[in-house]
Amino acid sequence: MEKKVFIIFMDDPENYGYLPSMIKGYIHGTEEEAAAYCDELNKGVKHYYDKYTFDELDCLNPQRQ
Repeated sequence: MEKKVFIIFMDDPENYGYLPSMIKGYIHGTEEEAAAYCDELNKGVKHYYDKYTFDELDCLNPQRQ
C-alpha cells in the first residue's frame, strides 16, 4: 500500500459551504490507516454530523497532480 497524506476533518454534509469544517489534523499513511483512525475518533460520536472523515491532500501528494 502506498502512503499518502490525508486530512482528518469534521464537516456536516447538509450544511456544506455554510458552516466551517473542523480540522482534527492529518495522517501520513495508507487509506486503510486513515479510515481506521476516523473509526476510532467516531466511536463516541452521537450525531452523524459530528463524525470525522478523511480526504487525500492533493497539494502534499504530488503524484496526483
